[in-house]
Amino acid sequence: TATATIIGKGKYTGTITKKFQINPAILTVTAKPASKTFGEADPTFEYIIGTAQNGENAAVNNDALLTRKDAGSEGGENAGEYEIYKGNLRLVDNGTFKASNYEMKFTSAVLTIDKKSICENRISVEEIEDRT
Repeated sequence: TATATIIGKGKYTGTITKKFQINPAILTVTAKPASKTFGEADPTFEYIIGTAQNGENAAVNNDALLTRKDAGSEGGENAGEYEIYKGNLRLVDNGTFKASNYEMKFTSAVLTIDKKSICENRISVEEIEDRT
């Protein structure tokens, strides 16, 4: 709520009170695409934090971990593409940056699990036994 009072300008005097609604600014956090080969552990998923207002330095929780669809499930370990989700990522206060002044908009990306090659160039046979 703001109140403005006009004093001593000819016939213009008075007070006006006005309520304002201040909406949070949108701050975009975007996951980076990632890839791995079938059978490997998931990489650490990375993200980019957009620009905050008025030169503030946006921050997220220190234990932020992005996750992916079907992680750990049999279907989620097969070669293919899987969406990366925000997991427990959230905005946190950081000096003049107040998380409550922002609404985080998360943009997902894709984890690509590539097929693993099963070709082996070297084959060695130590001993062959004739059993005829």
